[in-house]
Amino acid sequence: MKYLVSPLAVVLSTPYALSWSPSMRSSFMGTPNFNAFPNSRASGLVMYDASPDQPLNAWSVLTRTEEWISQTLSDAQGNPYTRKEVSYVCETNAQGPLILSGIFRRLKEARLLGESHGEGEEERRLSDRKAYRPHTLRKTEVVVIPTNTAFSESFPLFDAFIEAINQARRNARDYITDDALEKNEVRLMQDDDDEEDEPRDWSVSVNCAHLHPKYGQLSSKQQLQQMKQEEEGQEVDLNYKEYMEKRQMARRSPYPTIVIEVRSTPPPDFTRSPPSSATYSQQKENSVTAKDIQRLEAIFGRSAHTSHPSKEMSPEQEEDAFYQAIGESIEQQFISVKNPFILSQEWISRNDPTVSETSAFTESDTGDVDAAYEFVAVNLAMLAEPSAASAVHYLVMPRFLSSAATSFEKFAREFEKIVTHLPDANVKLSTFHPEHIDRDRRSPFPILKMEWQR
Repeated sequence: MKYLVSPLAVVLSTPYALSWSPSMRSSFMGTPNFNAFPNSRASGLVMYDASPDQPLNAWSVLTRTEEWISQTLSDAQGNPYTRKEVSYVCETNAQGPLILSGIFRRLKEARLLGESHGEGEEERRLSDRKAYRPHTLRKTEVVVIPTNTAFSESFPLFDAFIEAINQARRNARDYITDDALEKNEVRLMQDDDDEEDEPRDWSVSVNCAHLHPKYGQLSSKQQLQQMKQEEEGQEVDLNYKEYMEKRQMARRSPYPTIVIEVRSTPPPDFTRSPPSSATYSQQKENSVTAKDIQRLEAIFGRSAHTSHPSKEMSPEQEEDAFYQAIGESIEQQFISVKNPFILSQEWISRNDPTVSETSAFTESDTGDVDAAYEFVAVNLAMLAEPSAASAVHYLVMPRFLSSAATSFEKFAREFEKIVTHLPDANVKLSTFHPEHIDRDRRSPFPILKMEWQR
């Protein structure tokens, strides 16, 4: 990830957190956070303190959370939270945007861990062949968020915040990413006979759940609905009510907490016994293989930037079109020497009348959705600073959803929904894209405009 700011020089720092696991191995991850700056809205969380009873001592926070989990699940068999694969992390930032960026950073790291495990297993499979036995990965990270007062006091707010994050992650499955298009094109060029010698993509799932001291607390709307049901005399299932109370008590942790679990499993095996000779010919004519579907996906993925002639051309027109294509290719090669960041700056200065001298530009070369959310959240944290010189940031993302303007717009709307659950953030997002439906907003690369509403 690359951050460039113009015209003002802005010091960018990302949040860090204290990590600890039951095996007493500790480490500090990341770079100094915004709480280190005197003008920042800092919390009182300290890393060390002479008194072990201080509520804002990071070590005490982690110890208390680990003890609570052990006591809550002490009678359970095969307790997953007491395995060595579990790590405990304390989020030391109090600002909502930094907490948001930290959550997406950990989700990204969990996904990368699962993908790295799958790649290593595939290398073993291709080298060991028949002697290979797959190994499934499962790891859990418990992230404690003790310093944000709004999240600590209101379960409905924290619940809506985490649910908005999970909903955005679910909707991201429909995005047409650049990496997915590239993989489809590679598969399109491969022969069916070579598939056994190619590494497979393992199934990586990352789940995000949450705990809270007031888990199950109803919002005002939910309380009114419950009172209305009681007035109408609807029958109440006492067994179900008791079950829900026990379920909520088991999730009432000492501090607001999220639990991130990553699982990496082998891809499903669709091999079947060969069909009988009598039905083989008919099945061959009517069957549609996964390879056919991948080829269609690759074709449709390229359709947005592939022009097709509407009518047949004469030999003279074909010759003119040939030389025109050569000229356009040379021109594109000449233009491509320029940095996408510089090209985007120049395009914004010419086409966006609201740009000012204090507007900041940042760039990220990520192509992954979780990394893009982290990048946008870090920029939101910079805008939220009271001493921020600019209220507008232009986020240049040349490799993120560059062939899908609709997906890029949905990405922006999902981020806005998440921010509505942050009491200390208020931002408006708009998009520029090479395939935007509005000609005036067709930029050379995907650009996200972020305006802080003060």
